[in-house]
Amino acid sequence: MGWEFDVYGDPSNAFVKKLREMDLVHPVISGSNGDEAYKKAKHPLTDHQYPNGMVQPAILILQGSTDKVLFSWNIDPNAMNMGGASDRPEVEELWDATKKKMAGKLDKIEISNLN
Repeated sequence: MGWEFDVYGDPSNAFVKKLREMDLVHPVISGSNGDEAYKKAKHPLTDHQYPNGMVQPAILILQGSTDKVLFSWNIDPNAMNMGGASDRPEVEELWDATKKKMAGKLDKIEISNLN
């Protein structure tokens, strides 16, 4: 993929639960052991491959080592976004807005395809 950074996994979903507890971002966990409203929204292999549920896409952008949230978003998987497979932020637009926000040239990050 061309990434120049490490990617880590958390099969227990403890990290996601901590982010929720801190009220920073609220990713949905789907599957039989997921969030109550999303227990039936699962792929046939979800329970086998993700016994603790499957975390749906979310984005959290923090400024530096502080807890200043620049942008927070999570998908609400439903029929209109094909179970979470569409309606995600455009990366280039989000990154451009983030740089402007960090430079003090933007009050709030808003992404056109999410409004």
